[in-house]
Order: sequence, then structure tokens, then C-alpha cells
Amino acid sequence: MKLDDELIGFALVEMATISSPNTIQEFFIMANYQGKGYGNECARKLFAMFSGEWEITQIEKNKPARALWKGLIKEVSAGNYVEYNKNGVYVQKFNV
Repeated sequence: MKLDDELIGFALVEMATISSPNTIQEFFIMANYQGKGYGNECARKLFAMFSGEWEITQIEKNKPARALWKGLIKEVSAGNYVEYNKNGVYVQKFNV
């Protein structure tokens, strides 16, 4: 992700197959740009580029990531998502 011409983050997406959903393997926003809406904007663009079924995961200790994904997923899925904790990893499944 770029702001003007400066690289401020990146995302690695594994695209869906017949038997698996889209997933975000890595999602990173540089510390100086966190909490300013850039992660939200980037994620929305990814959902628009790769519509369909998604599965997003966060480790339990990463509270900023949990807050970002939970709020955003609730909004983009109109509240139609499933969330569970599997061995300390939060998982959300939804469609966009």
C-alpha cells in the first residue's frame, strides 16, 4: 500500500479455490500509519478486488488487529459472519 509515493504497508492474499476461501496471509501497516484508517482502506480494496468467501485470522494477543478486523468484517458482511477461537487464533468467515 502506498500513500502518495511512499510505501506504508502491504498485504498478501491467497485467492480462493473451489475448496478454500480467500485468505490474508500477511497484512502490515507501518507503525507511523497505524490507527489512521489506512489498514481499513486497504482491506476494503482487497475485498472489492477478490469478492466471494473470506476467512480472516488473528492471533489472540494482537488486540489492534482484532479491533480492525472485527469492526470491518461486521460492516462489510452486514453482520453476517461466523467467528470462533481455535487454539488462540480468532477466525472470521464471511462473504462479500
